[in-house]
Parts: sequence; C-alpha cells; structure tokens
Amino acid sequence: EQSSGIPEGTGITDRFDEYDDPYDEAVAELAEADPLAEPGERFEYASANYLVLGAVVEAVSGEPDGQYLREAVLDPLGMDGAVATAAATESLPDGHGYVFGQTVPIDTRFDQTGPSYGYLGGSITDLARFALAHLNEGAPVLEAASAGQMHTGTAPVSETSSYGLGWY
Repeated sequence: EQSSGIPEGTGITDRFDEYDDPYDEAVAELAEADPLAEPGERFEYASANYLVLGAVVEAVSGEPDGQYLREAVLDPLGMDGAVATAAATESLPDGHGYVFGQTVPIDTRFDQTGPSYGYLGGSITDLARFALAHLNEGAPVLEAASAGQMHTGTAPVSETSSYGLGWY
C-alpha cells in the first residue's frame, strides 16, 4: 500500500546493468536508505516497494521472479507476448528515442528487477487480457475477494483519494 517508509529515488530501481543476484543486491543496498517515515505512517509511492515484493516472491517460490510471473500470471491470462525476462527481449526490435528532434534507434535494455515494479512490456492484446482479468474480478489468476482487496484503497493519498495495491 506504499506506506513502508521507503523513499523513492534510492537508486535500486531503473538499473540496466547485469547483476548475479539482482534482487538480493538491490535489497542489500536498500538497507542503507534512510526511511521517510515509520512504516504505516504515511503514503509515499516508491517503486522499491514492488522490488521488495519481487524479492519476496523469489524467496517464497524458489524461482526467479520473471519465471514465476510467467507461470502464475502471464500464461494463465494468455499474455503470450509479455516480456518479463531478459531472454524474452532478444526477439524485440530496437526501440526509438529522440536526439535533437530526430528519432534514432536505441538498444533494447532490460532491468532484471523491473517487471516487479512495472517494466513489463507486451502487445495490445496482452494489455487487453490484463485489463479483462481486473474487470472479471481477477479471474483466472485471483479469487474475486483478493482482486477486490487489491482494488480497494487503504493508504490515504489525499482527502479524496486512497491507494491500494497499484490502484488509486
């Protein structure tokens, strides 16, 4: 619910270098960050919270986060084109960026922990299947009660808004 006290901008996300154990190395670095507040005290979005969740998934499942994501979520939803591992990026064409107002090809890069906090690429069909799962109360990967809990904001963001697990 983004009230862990972990600050945004810790430097443990958005890393495109190759790491032997990316989650363990990032979590070890996170231990040196100064918290913004006590856990549960206030909302403060930080992608690092989802990175920690990815580390927990790896520890509990005994599988790399991207592999577990593929088996437990992407495959059951039929999200065949979703990119959750470095190997999956090999078939992608180069992206493009702007340099001096002109588009130029850029190398495809992959953040090994990125899928846990939103760096999950795919096709429009994959996006539609993800949306349908949420519209259908999480089916077939979540029970309706779990999806409802995920969509319910519990951390106040403002007087009129609250945050749930990835949802405002």
